[in-house]
Amino acid sequence: MDKPVVIFVVAVACFLAGSVIGQFESVNHGGYTFSVSETALPWAQAKESCESIGQKLVSIENATKDDVMVQLFVEKLHTNVTLRGNSWISAAEVTEGVWHYASINKPTYHTRWFVGQPDDTENLNCVYLAVNAMLYWRDANCSASMYYICEP
Repeated sequence: MDKPVVIFVVAVACFLAGSVIGQFESVNHGGYTFSVSETALPWAQAKESCESIGQKLVSIENATKDDVMVQLFVEKLHTNVTLRGNSWISAAEVTEGVWHYASINKPTYHTRWFVGQPDDTENLNCVYLAVNAMLYWRDANCSASMYYICEP
């Protein structure tokens, strides 16, 4: 292989690796590690994006982890907002009224729904953290583009 070809291949590989890693801000807080997206995607693509870096959409399966997420948001609010906007989590509606974490395939025993949520209309099947409501959960159409949070 010619030297220019090798250099080109290495440069392309570095670019591609950087483009995946560059889409996230890594955050360590309260004993948890999160990768917060810098781009917005529909829920299914957000899930795939997390998987492409060896992670999964975040599942907030207990009050402790929920508190860590809220603390992280409140602390960052005074410096630079880590959560750039409403952010997908792995919770989704399996059948009408039955919610589970797609990333870990478990029911959502711990929930933090905003008042009046879930709306339970047929097309609002994915869950996001509502930035304007202190990260309470809201349901939305899965095809909406939102930021998202991954975890190992």
